[in-house]
Amino acid sequence: MLKMFVFGENDDVITWVAAETQGQAIDLYENITGDEIAHWFNDLNEYAREMDSDEMMTYYHDGKTPEKDTIQNLINKYCDTPDIFATSEF
Repeated sequence: MLKMFVFGENDDVITWVAAETQGQAIDLYENITGDEIAHWFNDLNEYAREMDSDEMMTYYHDGKTPEKDTIQNLINKYCDTPDIFATSEF
């Protein structure tokens, strides 16, 4: 079952990754972005937080239309496999 992990909540760029585990999310994040974060933090929850399935998020699936829904509903609607879900950079 996919869960949502948010990376860099206190940084300029925030990234959301859909994955089955935190370890899988970190591997995806590092492989896609090239940022190696695992060795920088004693507690990876400081940088890669698992989001609550009932947490609300506004997602722009087409880059311009806001869709506010729960994390679980967005996962169910848009995620088939583990991958980067969104980034605040765009």
